[in-house]
Amino acid sequence: MRLVFINMKGVAVSRYVLFFSDILIVVFSVFLSYLLRFNFAIPASELQPLPFILLYIIGVRVVFFLLSRSYSTNLTYLNFMDVLRVYFFTILGSFFLLLSDVVIYYFFTQLLFIPLTIVILEFLCTSFFIILTRGLIRISYSSMKDQGKIEKLDRRD
Repeated sequence: MRLVFINMKGVAVSRYVLFFSDILIVVFSVFLSYLLRFNFAIPASELQPLPFILLYIIGVRVVFFLLSRSYSTNLTYLNFMDVLRVYFFTILGSFFLLLSDVVIYYFFTQLLFIPLTIVILEFLCTSFFIILTRGLIRISYSSMKDQGKIEKLDRRD
């Protein structure tokens, strides 16, 4: 397994940790979107379908994370193309969520499965927090490199 993150004093973070941190960011973004949408007082009628909506959004995001391979980028050299890749695949995932929502609305239930504002807010939050975490990792790498705390880069196990 190729390690993505830096090795500092024997500690390394694999791609799996980065992938699961992206999933946690999506979960956080969905809850934050609901809180922002309903002014931090989510009605009980909206809490009932939330577990199904959360699982559906996570499933869509996981598929698009796997397609983009955003978890396998070299975090020590984060560049503009990596940022664009994150935006592009989160936009594709959001369009898929919107498309599935429209199909469910017009052909099945006449109700929106996921509120449109939730999809938009979730896209903004997910994109922002994923890029923020990647940027913070890059900044911490640069800081540790300047201080001489990094022993090896991209160690292969």
